Amino acid sequence: MAKRKQSSPRLSAEVVRNSAIAVIILIMLFFIARGLLSLAGRSAFFTVKDVIVADDIKLIDTPDLLKFRGVNIFSVDIDKAEQKIRARYPQFANLRILRRFPDQIFITAVRRDPVALSILDTRAYFIDKNGFIVAPEDRAAADSLALIRGIKHQKVVLGDVVRDTNIKAALGIVMMFKEDALLSAVPLRSLDVTDPMRIVCVVGEDSASAFEVFVDKNNYASRGRVLGTLLSHREVDLTEVKYIDLRFLEPIIGKKKAKKT
Repeated sequence: MAKRKQSSPRLSAEVVRNSAIAVIILIMLFFIARGLLSLAGRSAFFTVKDVIVADDIKLIDTPDLLKFRGVNIFSVDIDKAEQKIRARYPQFANLRILRRFPDQIFITAVRRDPVALSILDTRAYFIDKNGFIVAPEDRAAADSLALIRGIKHQKVVLGDVVRDTNIKAALGIVMMFKEDALLSAVPLRSLDVTDPMRIVCVVGEDSASAFEVFVDKNNYASRGRVLGTLLSHREVDLTEVKYIDLRFLEPIIGKKKAKKT
């Protein structure tokens, strides 16, 4: 006996009617929302009256912000404004411009604090802990920061990151000296990463008392703890130390030649 062909189910009139009503409602809502936005775009109620800058980024110049005042808050091109301010102020990270309805613009960011200097073309630049180029060297603020040597030169654009792969180890060593309780007592004056397997760190209060510390990029963190222990021992007279080589299991301490009397 031949089987009957199953006929496809037909949509009921009620389903069709409900679908049509839903589409009409959506179209109406679209035009209502569009009309409200257009009205808001012309309303003085949404005119920007205040531009508020977060306390830790007051460095941003007022003239850059005054142009927002008197403008409708919906007409502010947030993306374009953020790009312009980021380009002008590379010392700030995660910069965001936010609308605070009905009449405020709020600007927030995170300050990039320089932790070291590095020579990148013909001069030195401030570098933050993540390797971003913050600003050209300012001698008044540079004395307390370590100078990183041996980084490949590059075309400098403020706000860009240093591209040399050795910068990661260099900054890791800088932060180790800053954050370790024992090492922070002995200033890191400079470090040379030309040979990453023999990074030369110059440590000391001044050039007369400075000595060298040799580490490699693969184990500087663990060897830094060894250095901290060494420096804390009273029997180690740092005025007699010429270098400390931490690249081996047992640290090697080289002494300065005794002055002839």
